[in-house]
Order: sequence, then C-alpha cells, then structure tokens
Amino acid sequence: MKLSVCLIVKNEEKVLERLLRQVKKFADEIVVVDTGSTDLSKSIAKIFTDKVYDFEWCEDFSAARNFSFSKATCPFVMWLDADDVVTDENVEKIKHFKSKEMTADVYMCKYLVAFDENENPTFEYYRERILKKTPNLRWEGFVHEAIVLQGKIEYLDIAIEHRKVETSRDVLRN
Repeated sequence: MKLSVCLIVKNEEKVLERLLRQVKKFADEIVVVDTGSTDLSKSIAKIFTDKVYDFEWCEDFSAARNFSFSKATCPFVMWLDADDVVTDENVEKIKHFKSKEMTADVYMCKYLVAFDENENPTFEYYRERILKKTPNLRWEGFVHEAIVLQGKIEYLDIAIEHRKVETSRDVLRN
C-alpha cells in the first residue's frame, strides 16, 4: 500500500523536524501545506519533501486540509499535525500495516493527547487517521475539523501522540 502523509503547518519550526524525521521512515510521499509561516517551517519541510505548498489562510482548517489532500497522489492518505509524535514503535506498526492488504476505507488510530508526570497517557481517543483517497473524501468544520466517515472502518493498534511544545501561540487561529 502506498501512503501519502499530509500536514498543514504554520510556524512549526520547533516541532516539524521531530515529526518529519519519523514520517520519512514510512511515508511514500509527504505533502506539507504552509498557511503563512514566518519562521523556518518551509525550509525544514523542504529537507524532507519537494511537495511543499503555500495556502493562503482563510480561517478554515478544513479548506487547508482538503487542499493538502488534493496534492496527495497515493491511494491512501494519512494526516498529522506538526506537533504530533510517531514513536519508533508506531513507525514499525505503520510499516507492518502498509504491508497488508487494505480492506477498509477508513483506519482509526489512537490519539494520545494528555500525559501524566510519568509520561503515561491520561486521555486518548480514536481519530480517522488513514483514509482511502476518493473523490468524496472531504474535511468539514472550520476548527476541530473532521471527515465524515464513509465505507468500512477498521480500528488499528497504532497510536499518535499529540505533544505541543508551545501552548500560548496563535490562540486566535483556533
């Protein structure tokens, strides 16, 4: 299975390399859509992919994500945020997953979003994460965007960690 990994970014120089170094291990294609960075985000992205695109920010996360998916050329797409983390263990799980026959349209992965003082997850839920690329595949919602799920859905034992390093920046964007 061929997999495009799509990201939308803005001023993510502190975390982008951390993510892309891991993504490079399993992605067949990386698509980065920049929504107006003034830092080194685009330069960092260009180290890992030549598919770096500008998107004029229009206060709509779905529009930016849909644009990123439109640039993907593989039969399956995976979305990530720049401040997500894919551990080595989960990189290997994704590689193994890619070697199997794809029987679903949507693959749900765990999203670990809060951690205690010992780094144990304290809050997690499943998100639509790997999707078959079809003409009907669309993000909806200006903020906290999601995909309306269609077709066969499978749940995977793959976890993505959300690891912000800055919580005060770009509050108005969200």
